[in-house]
Amino acid sequence: MSQHMTWQQRLRNDISAPFLCFFVLQAAFLLFCLLHPVAEIGMVDTIHQIGSWFILSWWICHDAAQCKFVLPMSYGFLILFAAPIYAPIYMFQTRGWMALQTLGLFIGTYAVLWMIYSIVTAQMMLAEL
Repeated sequence: MSQHMTWQQRLRNDISAPFLCFFVLQAAFLLFCLLHPVAEIGMVDTIHQIGSWFILSWWICHDAAQCKFVLPMSYGFLILFAAPIYAPIYMFQTRGWMALQTLGLFIGTYAVLWMIYSIVTAQMMLAEL
């Protein structure tokens, strides 16, 4: 398995097309919220949640293929219907303690985007005063 990879190799594999799509989806959602702060975002939020779920599922399948980890048939349902719960389990199965690096990458990306969103929102509110 890929537990023998260096952290640089693992990082290179983690930043894949599904991860970049996850980043773009998060950034697009936060940008929409910035541009339409009082708009009804129910449908957009639903699309964002479902999109995040499917992209995370895609990332798991893509990563399993990259590190030649065979996903048993029953994992298909877990990946599709419980991706946020299964993803950390999968990461620790395939990476051992290096899973913390991958989790940090996903959480850090979201945190940085949220921080930028919060700063821009605060600046916009201050400009209105």
